[in-house]
Amino acid sequence: MKILVPFDFSEPSAKALRHAMTLSGVMSSKNEVIVLHVIEELSTRMALEQAFGTGRWKEEEERRKKEGKETELGEYEQDLVAQMERYAKRIAEEVGAGAPAMRYLIRVGGRPADRILEVAKEESCDLVVLGSVGHSGLAKMLKMGSVSREVLEKSPCPATIVH
Repeated sequence: MKILVPFDFSEPSAKALRHAMTLSGVMSSKNEVIVLHVIEELSTRMALEQAFGTGRWKEEEERRKKEGKETELGEYEQDLVAQMERYAKRIAEEVGAGAPAMRYLIRVGGRPADRILEVAKEESCDLVVLGSVGHSGLAKMLKMGSVSREVLEKSPCPATIVH
């Protein structure tokens, strides 16, 4: 079974990852959890802000300029994957999950809901597990985020919203 977990480093997405790992551990050791992070903008500044948090991108950009390096998203993708791996390892230890096979994907550009649905289809996922609200501004005011709602309605496989 393949379980897709859209992950934006928010607490709701962490809850979804915990739930997916618990499900995976209970069901079978042959399961795979795919952790997906979508970077909405192609802008390096936005990617850095998502990867390192507000303000940190400035420090990183200045450091790279001093070293004479151009900003390349590829390096930040590697950093994001490393952060996702550390986060997932910590959550696996918390829930006592028998180490499910984990894969980490980054998608750049496009609407998050569209990218989540694309990956669910491309990867032939059996289940999508999402947090109820992520980082989008208006979604924070709603009980269920607009991305979660759209994925739930259009998913090519069963989808679960974790509150």
